[in-house]
Amino acid sequence: MSPISATFALLLGSLLTSLAMNTTRQRLRFARDAGPEAKESIRRASRAHGNTLEHGLPFLLLIFFAERGGASATWLWVLCGLFVAGRISYAYGMLTRPTSPPMRYAAALTYLLEIALLATLARTLLAS
Repeated sequence: MSPISATFALLLGSLLTSLAMNTTRQRLRFARDAGPEAKESIRRASRAHGNTLEHGLPFLLLIFFAERGGASATWLWVLCGLFVAGRISYAYGMLTRPTSPPMRYAAALTYLLEIALLATLARTLLAS
């Protein structure tokens, strides 16, 4: 078993499930209301979920390969922890106010972590 990947998959899966449930809740809440507020609320919930999904799954795959390739466990734990914190911050920002600093900083952090993980995986591959 790959404990880092498995733990990260559990955390990411929990976050994605929570965001999906929130999207469904918003759709049910505004089922009969087609006003701009309803559409905006559903759009925000859907984007928070979709954006986390489109960044989370590739990150999980890269974590798995880096872990299996022998990358530093401490470094991978740091990357995973920051990624989860960043995604929670991003979702909070998107759900409350899409131009908020938490959302923007979390988006920047996500890209930085993805680049760091890609570099880690490349270094691991070159070392083997």
